[in-house]
Amino acid sequence: LPFSLGLGGPLASGHQIFPWIHLDDIVGIYAHSITTAAVKGPINGVAPDIINNLQFTAAFGAALNRWTFIPVPGFVLNTLLGKERAVMLLEGQRVEPTKALEVGYKFQYPTIQAAFEQLTR
Repeated sequence: LPFSLGLGGPLASGHQIFPWIHLDDIVGIYAHSITTAAVKGPINGVAPDIINNLQFTAAFGAALNRWTFIPVPGFVLNTLLGKERAVMLLEGQRVEPTKALEVGYKFQYPTIQAAFEQLTR
């Protein structure tokens, strides 16, 4: 809701890595994993476009034609979510789809711009 009103912004500094994936791609990875014998063990369901929260926020705002300049302070996330949950948004984690690519999965939406373009059509 804040983004649609032009009140969205990055989470804290926004410099934390922000893994993401389009719904069609996570479903595609599951389907590919079921039908491909080479897939063994866990597989990361993330897009290959590794971005930070500032980049995610800017792309989301651009897709909605909205401003994204009001950051959400870290203490607000800690208060609302608790420190244990907020850490996932405030520190991020670099996750790559190495196995998905190795076993031949082709992402439909490999970049955040392509994903948001499709979602806002």
